[in-house]
Amino acid sequence: MIAKKKWILLICLSAFLWSCSDDDGGKRSPKPKVDYGEQEALGFISVLDENDRPLNGAKVLIGNALNSPFSGNFLTTNQRGQVMAPEAWEQALPVTVQANGYVRVTHFLRAPGGATFRLQPHATPPSIQLSGTTTGHTIKDNDGFIDFGLVISALTRNDILAFDLTKVISSQMDSISVVGQKLDIPSNVALPRQRETYLLPIRLEKPAYRLSFAKEGVQRVFAAQGRFPFKAVIDEARREVPFYDLINHFSITGGVVRDIQIKGPGKVDLPVNELSFSTRRNFKAPALGSNEVMISMAVASLNGWLVPTDVKKLGSNETRALSVMNSGEVLALGVLKNSNEFDGAGVDRLSAVLSPFPTSGFTPQFVSLIPDPQVLNNGDLRFSRPSQTPSSVNALATIAIYSEIKEIPTNNGKTMPFLSRIWEVHAPKWVDGMNLPTWPDGTPKPLKKRWEVAYIGSQKQQNAELGQAVIDAATHVTHSSKDF
Repeated sequence: MIAKKKWILLICLSAFLWSCSDDDGGKRSPKPKVDYGEQEALGFISVLDENDRPLNGAKVLIGNALNSPFSGNFLTTNQRGQVMAPEAWEQALPVTVQANGYVRVTHFLRAPGGATFRLQPHATPPSIQLSGTTTGHTIKDNDGFIDFGLVISALTRNDILAFDLTKVISSQMDSISVVGQKLDIPSNVALPRQRETYLLPIRLEKPAYRLSFAKEGVQRVFAAQGRFPFKAVIDEARREVPFYDLINHFSITGGVVRDIQIKGPGKVDLPVNELSFSTRRNFKAPALGSNEVMISMAVASLNGWLVPTDVKKLGSNETRALSVMNSGEVLALGVLKNSNEFDGAGVDRLSAVLSPFPTSGFTPQFVSLIPDPQVLNNGDLRFSRPSQTPSSVNALATIAIYSEIKEIPTNNGKTMPFLSRIWEVHAPKWVDGMNLPTWPDGTPKPLKKRWEVAYIGSQKQQNAELGQAVIDAATHVTHSSKDF
């Protein structure tokens, strides 16, 4: 009998694709009335929300602790979300900003003077449900293939740095029965009615996908149509072949991108045959270590959004042709992992490269994988820098993220982990550790927590201002985390 977990991976292998986008989630805000560049030049520190609205009452700490290195370094923003940079601030120092309901942010080595900080709200578990069918599949019974639809909410470049695959493969499950066996299928997968034969005739059907959102508003989604050879995949799964060795059986042949107005629970059917992914380009793996695996992905750029069109697993120096869109900008995304870390400890340890995908083909050069961060008894952090970095990659920044790991209920009576960010810490270039500022009001210490670290590199720029500019310039990322 095939384990439920194996079925989840089999049906969703092609979902190991990162769709990503600009950081505003598709909801463009009007240009702010205030020119914050001018405000910085005048010496104002501005604290804004994700839509550039000022945050009144936000706290700003300049330095490592209250009244260190000078008195009066703990400030509160006014109704315009601003404070004036103190005259006593004479050298580069860490600046930490926090507002009620928002993720705390620290930027190390901030030069004296004005600055603008944009805070993200605390994440809330998704509770607004969208459901429907995926239409437009070309299904032929007993053709040897299983056809499926996969519906995901578009991700941001910040999501990529968080590497939360549950945003692609849902942790919520729906159950179907196949030959008397109960199978759990991720809720964002739809299986149109189809018949195949494996020893006995089998009917497969999970007509509806379910996708959950944390808030109302316009949400961009991508619905893909995919397929895999039924018998070949089942035979290899029965032999307990690792799931990353099955990924080459899976293909995505098309899809659709939609902007959907979420006002509460709703139903939307999505045609998955509007976009066709038929042209092919060669993706070649570099020389890999004996315990390393590379996942290659072709990505289409659609009005600033990135849509996956194919995914394949490559061995050392192996070349495979990946399906791409016939027109528009095409990108290549490579992901390097240890072969024994696709589940459990180390699951989010990986190195990624995002680059243009030339018609002549592409071979990524990775920053090496890194060990987990270390958390000292006093709460400070220590990291191990990448041991190998391509000469063309410039070290832009180091980002550490502190989160609470919550357990939230699912529809089947079980629970699933949910990360709620508490603190983001940004440092220029690549650093070996971070001596964290002492926040005057204290730092939450939840029962279950996680520190993540990411080294950000770029082949496009040598420097970038801490914050969104680093994310926008990133072409290389290596990431790991530690739960405690």
